[in-house]
Amino acid sequence: MPSFASNDHVPGLGSSMPYIIKFTNCFLAFPTSPTSTLIPQDLWIDVSTGLILDAQRAFYHAKQVPNEIIDLHGAILAPGFVELQVNGGVGFDFSVWPSGPNAEEEYKNGVERVSQELVRYGVTSYLPTIITQHPAHYHRALPHLRPNPLAPPGWGAEVLGAHCEGPFLQSRKNGCHDISLLRTLTPSSDEPTVRDDAMKSMEECYGETNMHCIKLVTAAPELPGMLPLIPHLVSRGITFSIGHTSASLSVAREAVRRGARMVTHLFNAMGVMHQRDPGVVGLLGDPISIHPPPLPSTKIESQHNGEGEYEEDGEKTDGNEDRLFYGLITDSIHVSPSCITIAHRSHPTGTILTTDAMALLGLPDGTHSWTGASITKHGKKLTLTGVKGKDGEEVIAGSAVSMDECLRNFVGWTGCGVVDGIKTVTAHPARAIGVHDRKGSLKPGMEADLVVLSPWVEEDDGMGLEVLQTWRRGVKVFDREWEREEVGNGGVGVGSGIVVHGDGHGHGDPDNPAVIQIKLIMQAPLFFALCSILLTPVHALWPIPSGNRTNGTTLLQLSPNVDFKFVPPAAAILLDNCTGSSTEPRVQSAIARTLKALMTDNFVPWMLHPFGIDFQPCTQYIMGAPMISQIIVKQTDTDPSNIASPVAFNISESYTLDIPVDGSPVVVECTHSLGCLHGLTTLQQLFYTYSPSTYLYQNGQGSNMVYIPDAPIHIEDAPKFQHRGMNFDVARNFFPVPDILRQIDALAFNKFNTLHLHITDAQSWPLVIPCYPELAEKGAYAPGLWYTPTDIELIQSYGSDRGVQVILEIDMPGHSGSIGYSHPELTCAVDDPNWAADNVAAEPPSGTLRLNSSDVTVFIDNMFDDLLPRLKEYAAFYHTGGDEVKPNAYLLDPTVRSNDSEVLQPLVNAFVLNAQAKVHEYGFTGIAWEEMLLDWNVTLAKDTLIQVWQATRNVKSVIAKGYRAIVGNYNYWYLDCGKGQFIDFQNDTVYYPFTDYCAPTKNWRLIYSFDPIGNLTAEEASMVVGGEINLWTEQTDPANLDRMVWPRACAAGEVLWSGRTDAEGVNRTTISATPRLHEMRYRLLGRGIQAEPIQPIWCAQRPGMCYA
Repeated sequence: MPSFASNDHVPGLGSSMPYIIKFTNCFLAFPTSPTSTLIPQDLWIDVSTGLILDAQRAFYHAKQVPNEIIDLHGAILAPGFVELQVNGGVGFDFSVWPSGPNAEEEYKNGVERVSQELVRYGVTSYLPTIITQHPAHYHRALPHLRPNPLAPPGWGAEVLGAHCEGPFLQSRKNGCHDISLLRTLTPSSDEPTVRDDAMKSMEECYGETNMHCIKLVTAAPELPGMLPLIPHLVSRGITFSIGHTSASLSVAREAVRRGARMVTHLFNAMGVMHQRDPGVVGLLGDPISIHPPPLPSTKIESQHNGEGEYEEDGEKTDGNEDRLFYGLITDSIHVSPSCITIAHRSHPTGTILTTDAMALLGLPDGTHSWTGASITKHGKKLTLTGVKGKDGEEVIAGSAVSMDECLRNFVGWTGCGVVDGIKTVTAHPARAIGVHDRKGSLKPGMEADLVVLSPWVEEDDGMGLEVLQTWRRGVKVFDREWEREEVGNGGVGVGSGIVVHGDGHGHGDPDNPAVIQIKLIMQAPLFFALCSILLTPVHALWPIPSGNRTNGTTLLQLSPNVDFKFVPPAAAILLDNCTGSSTEPRVQSAIARTLKALMTDNFVPWMLHPFGIDFQPCTQYIMGAPMISQIIVKQTDTDPSNIASPVAFNISESYTLDIPVDGSPVVVECTHSLGCLHGLTTLQQLFYTYSPSTYLYQNGQGSNMVYIPDAPIHIEDAPKFQHRGMNFDVARNFFPVPDILRQIDALAFNKFNTLHLHITDAQSWPLVIPCYPELAEKGAYAPGLWYTPTDIELIQSYGSDRGVQVILEIDMPGHSGSIGYSHPELTCAVDDPNWAADNVAAEPPSGTLRLNSSDVTVFIDNMFDDLLPRLKEYAAFYHTGGDEVKPNAYLLDPTVRSNDSEVLQPLVNAFVLNAQAKVHEYGFTGIAWEEMLLDWNVTLAKDTLIQVWQATRNVKSVIAKGYRAIVGNYNYWYLDCGKGQFIDFQNDTVYYPFTDYCAPTKNWRLIYSFDPIGNLTAEEASMVVGGEINLWTEQTDPANLDRMVWPRACAAGEVLWSGRTDAEGVNRTTISATPRLHEMRYRLLGRGIQAEPIQPIWCAQRPGMCYA
């Protein structure tokens, strides 16, 4: 990597891998050579350090090439603007302390809002300005305005420190400052102690410990004790600016001689220019403004190019880099354009543009209340509402002008040229406050604070210099297209045509076919910093909440000793006192899991941010954040008695979640306990682990410091569908109980509420039935590869504890050949070697129960009498199977000997009704595969749920017959598809390339695209109770189970919980889902679920970049 000057202020240093962006097809404003013209030249930056690179050294010496190339299509690339005087914005005023108990938090949030607003106008760093106030305000506010070079780019413009404009001002030039709050210093009459006494007075006003928070002080130098104080302030790194003053030219000269280096808003709040004593304005023509005496030893060495002496802004000097600067408010309200031009032509190297913008900056036009007054905003102009001056004109109340408009005005009025204009908002202000070692220039080694501007067009009355993009420390924090583009296609908007060339080993060469060209997706700002990432945690939730959700920008800590409190409904307390209640143990268990998830299984989200980006808050910030000490879980209604096995979908799963901004108790509120479980699951996804060390990134683990970046949060949430399940085949391959329990954990985390265990099939019978022990002894793959009654009870209770009902299915009459290994008298067509030619099975092995056998009826009755009572405590449904019944199999059935549907249909009907009668006898609601209703026309009970897997049109057919449906179309929701045939073929050439029946693989995007109620009327849709994602396990076993299911099943989980469309009826897009699914996948990994990746880490770190 190139070597730079001291970069201690840059976070992320120490990163071993640079990430280089090259801006091309652009015009640079004052690169290293001295010039007043725009230079067509590329610019390289390193995102990992946030610095500008020396492109030649990077390429030729370090052998580095760009990771991305951004074509700016002829736009101007300039340093980010530096604003020295802004009073507030978006309704927040730095000089007004909020009222109420949360005042400090509101003030901090207000600073953040202004910072994020200013980047819209190209401002990447600024001085929040406090006008004259009571000392108590300075004591409270200044700590929040201290220099913050470690602030992540996503926080917006960097705060460089405070500008204290007052209270040490001339009372005759107070302007809008409250004259009653003006102060004077109290110097001693003893000259040697004047400075110390004056400093003590200032420290008492601002707060002795707050002086390091101040970068600029505006004061009247003629006040007693002020002149001796100036060198002392300068030695502390504080720039002294002359303002709100009646000083004569001689006093102003003396102030400059002692170290004053700026004049605040020249022409405003100072004496008018007189021919014999021009006052402060006279400094424009005084030699001292160009050649002031040396400052105290706080200077930074100037840069030399070997041919002459030049500063980094390209302006030639005589070797003395020092000069006097003066601020101009170029809003056409404060100062006449003619005065602006006179000032600039008199002293062009000292011009600094400031906005002096008030709190109404960024607010819409109209009438607003501000500090007790009613102010009308019309564009940038602010007037007192309904108040007329002596001349009958509106009374000016200030300005809400933006920095980019000031720049356009200045260039148009003075004709100075674009480059010289840009210097007035970049290099000049940076030098005035001593940050020119890192700000205000495009020199290599400087911070990559950048603004992309539209070209200036002279012949069109000076149109142009519009802010197109703003970058801070190598991260784009604003793009005009984010505001202009109307986002379409379900939330996807295409950017401005700025093309990014990815390094496909073509190293950014657009003529190289290996280079990938993609258009940037300007759907939302690519904020990679923690507190303002593209998808804040509320929007990173999976599944996305279906109801209202809001969030703020305040960071909160979670106390390591956080106290959870469960508040049951009053009726439940009475019930518990009498008979005991199952509600509280379930919720308390969920609380324990939540605490573990937050404190132990959480993760540091490094993989969701570009390498080297300081995505975390600085330690001091997080340590000072409010702390959440209590989480209240409140249930309002008593659980129904069947809460462990909810029948008829009479259980509410809704919840609300509120996280206050001040660290007061978090509240999860639900109607029934299942809703509280879902609310706690959501809570787990809102927090991250903080890591002070990048070395901890390797395993994703950090310290036990847990935080949430975007309080306050309010979420209202409830499921779209009542039945949200996964069908898991545990017969074709065997899965130990821990594997099943792990799937339940993952299902619950994705707010599924059903695990459908397809527990037997022709391949094996792994279910122990105590009245028929030989079924498992002879039908399992090996001794012990079975599920005992204790195992089943554990699986069911484990699921119930997590809000997941475990439903069993013994498929019949087909798919039952494994019964024949112990009871051949009950089956037929078992293990037919010619199963395909004979068409007796959909896959090997074949085998089915006999249709017209009384022994089979007795067997089923006995089996159900043994099994069903044991399932009843935790399940309300039982699945009787019924898929893929092959008529030809009954040619081999000695009780039938026919494949005629007219013969078979009554037998199938009687068989299924007998099984369902037992199911109903034990109080279960039956579920059956669609073939029983649609192919065999079985007269099923009307409460039977029909599971549809073949075609969406079949859903309509099921509903037309008056049945409710569970949907899971194999073309979308079969997880086993696409792995190829598992059987061998005698003639390979016929079956090449051996694709399976449901290929291709159902990737998560395809799964996400399926709408269970698509193409249905509203009345029809009401009959769809939900759906199931399906895993048949011919080619899945414990070794690849997690990767086969997760995170693809998450996509179905969100569709079933949130619905395929949003509240406006617009399909959710995979582009908006991808970053959230990345985060869900990493959270699953933290819980021991080996979910497969959906993209390279590069894509996860750059949302919106992996797009075509």
